[in-house]
Amino acid sequence: MVYGILEDDAGNIIIGTTYGLTILKGGLGVDKETFAKEGVEHFNEHAGFPIKDVSNNYIMLIDRRGFVWAGTGDKLVRFDFVGIETARPSLVRYQYMLEGSDKHWGPLSN
Repeated sequence: MVYGILEDDAGNIIIGTTYGLTILKGGLGVDKETFAKEGVEHFNEHAGFPIKDVSNNYIMLIDRRGFVWAGTGDKLVRFDFVGIETARPSLVRYQYMLEGSDKHWGPLSN
């Protein structure tokens, strides 16, 4: 079930569901028919992130600094994207750390 949909300043569509967060990178194409022209990313337990779901009891928002915040079943998470290479998405790698829970950064993605 979808509980929230946001669009960030870069045009990415962020969808909060019972299965975590999904980001449609690049948002809508110029033709208004093409979605996720730069790929799709999933942030949930199956993808290795400590996110179970985005609950209807919480909200998703983008703050004035551009951080994406989402209330999950048991955590409040913040996404801070830095230095994304949108022209070559296969080169994008990332790490995560859940402040207040993790003591170290998670492993670097492949």
